[in-house]
Amino acid sequence: KQDKPAFIELALKLHDSVVPALKAIDEKNPEALLEAGDAIDRACEGCHLKYWYPNDQEAQRQYAERLKLP
Repeated sequence: KQDKPAFIELALKLHDSVVPALKAIDEKNPEALLEAGDAIDRACEGCHLKYWYPNDQEAQRQYAERLKLP
């Protein structure tokens, strides 16, 4: 309730990350599904870092490093 706009933004990022996964499933494209899975994981982790373990500095650092990967 305290930061509803941020929560909605994170939920939309999760939604947007799942759409390519559904497309990959429909196309039976395992490579695209693997790529989509990584995006889903990043979306989930972004939300977890904000709401589940926001004070975990090491998790925050690792997530930031991961976002820099190609």
